[in-house]
Amino acid sequence: MNILICEDNSIIVLDLSWILEDMDYRVCATADTATKGLEECAQYKPDLVLVNLNLAEGRTGLALVNTMAELCIPSVIVSGGTHSLPKTTWAKAVVSKPFNEAALAQALAAVEADLQNHVAVRPPSPFQIRGRPEHFVAYFGLGPSEWLSVSNLLRLATACTIDLRRSQAPRW
Repeated sequence: MNILICEDNSIIVLDLSWILEDMDYRVCATADTATKGLEECAQYKPDLVLVNLNLAEGRTGLALVNTMAELCIPSVIVSGGTHSLPKTTWAKAVVSKPFNEAALAQALAAVEADLQNHVAVRPPSPFQIRGRPEHFVAYFGLGPSEWLSVSNLLRLATACTIDLRRSQAPRW
């Protein structure tokens, strides 16, 4: 699993990198601001982003977590400021600082389980194309077991006309 670390403290970045590499994860990039995090995300296409709430440009970590959710990239908050989190967040897990390897491993295991079970990062709208370009999935307001892959969607589209503007699931 490729992981992007968004953290402004270089010592914590090194510590996280070593811990993740010991757990057989790959750190594809690091960023100290939300802006750089988005740039690195576009370049390296990580499977997961570890985000500190207080980055070098201020308290922008939560906005980065929400942006990652819109891009269907799961994130884990690793921060000392977790007491001020809103009741709901799009992060898959929260690890409070000071953290230990066990807490980080537990959060990463939960994210991996969600990824293996195709649990959505963010609740989908009634119709939307989800995922990164290589894993696009169409969702018609149905359960996850009824999501359609692009190849199945193309086969279905050739068999019938689908009105993508409808807010309800098509009736077949």
